[in-house]
Amino acid sequence: MSLARDAAGGQALTVLHLDSAPPQAALDELAKDPSITSARVVVL
Repeated sequence: MSLARDAAGGQALTVLHLDSAPPQAALDELAKDPSITSARVVVL
């Protein structure tokens, strides 16, 4: 897990390194939180 901000007091970024992609239900649950502006899965 990594945390960062674009500027002091600015928008925050959280990155989770997972062993497998989360289920769509987990992403849907995150989308319900009004303080989360986006959530996406990135496969590298």
